[in-house]
This record gives sequence, C-alpha cells and structure tokens, in this order.
Amino acid sequence: MHQTTKTFPKTQNHSDIYIIKTNYNMKKVPFTKTKQYKKGLIGEKIVKDYLTDKGWVVYAPHKSKNSSWEFFDIMAIQQDNRVDKPKMFIGDAKTKSRLNHYNAQGIDLHHFKKYIKLSEQMKVPFKLFFTDEYARTLSVIELTREMVLPENKVKSADGREYPLVKSFNNDKDTMILFAMEQIKILTLIDGKLSEKLKSLNERGEYNITDFSNINKK
Repeated sequence: MHQTTKTFPKTQNHSDIYIIKTNYNMKKVPFTKTKQYKKGLIGEKIVKDYLTDKGWVVYAPHKSKNSSWEFFDIMAIQQDNRVDKPKMFIGDAKTKSRLNHYNAQGIDLHHFKKYIKLSEQMKVPFKLFFTDEYARTLSVIELTREMVLPENKVKSADGREYPLVKSFNNDKDTMILFAMEQIKILTLIDGKLSEKLKSLNERGEYNITDFSNINKK
C-alpha cells in the first residue's frame, strides 16, 4: 500500500482533479475522493446540526459541478417574534484545528475579501464557523470590514495584534488570522466525531504552542 504524504489542489473547484503525492508515485484523484473533502463534509454537518438544534432553518447552496462560484456553505434563517423580519445570516464552515505557533485560526485572505463583499452586497451578516478536532470545539466569528481597522484589533496572549495578515510557504499563501480571543466557542464536539476528523487530518502532527504564560514573568 502506498502511504499518502500530501494533497494539494490545482484549483478551487470541487470537480477538479487533485494530485496525491505518495512515497512511490503521483496519482490523480477527484477532489470528492480526498480526505480533505470528506473531513469538510463532516464539519459542515456539525455546524448545520448545531444551528438546527438552536432553532435555525438551514439552507445549503446547490451548484453545477462546472461552476466555480462558491462563496458560502450555509444560509440560516430564524423567526424572531419580537420583530417582523426574521433573523438571517450566511456563513462558511471550516473544519481545521487552530494554528500551531499562533494563538489564532485563519483563512485565505482572498476568501475573507469575498466573504465581506458578499455580506455587504446581500446586507446580511457573514459568520465563519471553525470545527477544531483537537480542541473538540465548534466556534464562530462574525466577519466585518471594520474588524481589520487598527482601533479594532485585539492583542492576543501570544503578544500579536489580530486580525493579522501573514504569508506562509515562501509567500505563496497569504492568510488572515483571527485571535482565539475573537472567536466564540459554541459547543464541544462529540469524542467519536473528533477522532473521525483526526483520522482525516492531513496537516501532520498537532503540536500547539502554549501561550498561557507568555506575558508572565
């Protein structure tokens, strides 16, 4: 059996072919057959089940396999008897553990820009959900254009101010990072689901830096 060491996409389309690098050769597989895709489906279900339990009616977009337009996973609506108009938001579900050496979660910067633009065009909040298999948490942060202004940044336990734009992989990937203090924990994840997500993890060994005493002498 060939041991898979890394998966990386050619583009963002779910119908695209991914290249799987093994110890012996390179083989092409559909993205829907990858661990990343399967892990994402579980994460989306965790988010949708949580929202449904809280009284939200959850809708998911359906698109053509050939469409590259994909900005969000969820549209949720909840009737509020105190007002005539129901509450509504759109959002995306990210199934990933927090960063190893930053007290933060993060997403691609260009995704953040798309989320903000879509939120402003539709005039509804955009919420980003994180399912962390190692912390066993489901958490959320609402994204706004104003959160990146200097006066709205938050100093985290690691001494950095967030949101923080950071480049990785020799500047090939640019991410925007959010401090864990900015992200609200909603609930804990079932242990069995957590272990299932860990089995689909492709990031490697989880070795988090402890920031709890960084500012203490």
